[in-house]
Amino acid sequence: MPTRISTTSEIGFALLQRFLARPEERATIAIDRVVDIAAERLGALERDRRRHARRVHPAAIFAAGVAVGIGTAAVVTFRSRAWRRFVGHLREDKALHAERVASYDDVELVHKVESVVFRDDSLPKGKVSINAENGTVFLRGQVDSPDTIVRVERAVRVVEGVAGVENLLHLPGTPAPHAQGGALLRSNGQ
Repeated sequence: MPTRISTTSEIGFALLQRFLARPEERATIAIDRVVDIAAERLGALERDRRRHARRVHPAAIFAAGVAVGIGTAAVVTFRSRAWRRFVGHLREDKALHAERVASYDDVELVHKVESVVFRDDSLPKGKVSINAENGTVFLRGQVDSPDTIVRVERAVRVVEGVAGVENLLHLPGTPAPHAQGGALLRSNGQ
């Protein structure tokens, strides 16, 4: 018959003896305790992760602040005298540029068209002759494909100062078209 334990120290001593008496039980208790501690910590980590997931990243807060600051500065500047002065200068520059482009003489226009159009290496530089007369550009020469004729004309039309294009380019074996206007035709009485 087991003896009766009455004091706290006797209880502790009996538990210690029991714990030390069975090593398998000891290992199971230790493993259980480690698993419990790990589960508690993982639960705490999961709670922390959920709590941090709801937070807004500091970089996002900073970016939003910068965007608001830039927007505010833009509104203030837009309404300010400096903005009106800036817009006035842009209008003056545009008017001066338009006046300068309108005052191109034919030689300047030809040089500008040649420098802009023949930057593209796929266009036949040596096969196309460019002349200008009162802002109208005349294209003459023989090229290899109908596509090239169209591409050269389009490239010339977008050059500033070109009032019109008279495309007289032709394919090999076809006759060259005649100009609809120009000094040579006018001087012959046509």
